[in-house]
Amino acid sequence: MAWLDSDWLYRIPLTIGNQNAGQNAVNAPECQFTVPTSAAHFWTNVLSTFNDVRLTAADGTTLLTFKFNGTPSQANKTATIQIDDTNHNVVTLYGSNAGNASVGAWLYYGNAGNNVASGVDANTSITTNTAKAVHVPVGTAGNIANTYRVLVSAPSVEQLYPNSEFRKQVNDTTYIFWDLGPATAGLNLPSENRFDNEEIAYIKTIIYDQDGADTTSAMTVVDDITILDNHIVRMPIKAGDHEKRYIIIMTFGLVDAVGNVRVIDQRATIHVKNLGLHPA
Repeated sequence: MAWLDSDWLYRIPLTIGNQNAGQNAVNAPECQFTVPTSAAHFWTNVLSTFNDVRLTAADGTTLLTFKFNGTPSQANKTATIQIDDTNHNVVTLYGSNAGNASVGAWLYYGNAGNNVASGVDANTSITTNTAKAVHVPVGTAGNIANTYRVLVSAPSVEQLYPNSEFRKQVNDTTYIFWDLGPATAGLNLPSENRFDNEEIAYIKTIIYDQDGADTTSAMTVVDDITILDNHIVRMPIKAGDHEKRYIIIMTFGLVDAVGNVRVIDQRATIHVKNLGLHPA
């Protein structure tokens, strides 16, 4: 993975919800988020001055302009951060597909040097009523049964799109965890002197039912798709109509340490079943 600097010990993945075109998806999203009080590791390890806080783009090294909205407090576990759009044009960084996608970023903290200078820019100004929401993952996915894991890999020579299949009950709401570990490991092999250090730059999705209708909004909440640690993406799945198949098309943009972007398409088929129609 690409890391800002060895002086920073910790980071948290962020996901900027910029996929919903109906909510003004833009090329350079500005955003605002509050660090959850439940992010215990952050509150324990951040400096009381917050001078060690840094925000970077998805590549892990490109610093983003930000400021605190109000005065943060380690004692009270309150910190609201605004990221400016000044140096966060995702289309410039990752290509045209990133302009209406969920976009990755990083929150760094835990610089052991207490004299580290603050990275805050007092001139940062965002329009809070149009700022994008940001997901800050903490804890677990919650009490959701029947979660699914998809191993994402680049297509083989004879394969256009890697594909997975699974079945869910009609009333189930669940998560799919897309694991990009296999896809990124292939380009990070010390034995082959490859250290491309890819990170997840953006994600976009569309879901069709078996009749070809676009059912994306009926089957998921695109701006709730969240990048987690270790190259894993969490995607919510709604209930779905019984006795139907849904095709999920996921597009992942991966960026390496020098800004090269690689795109992987992955597909999964959901078979929605009503068990009441199939008694034992």
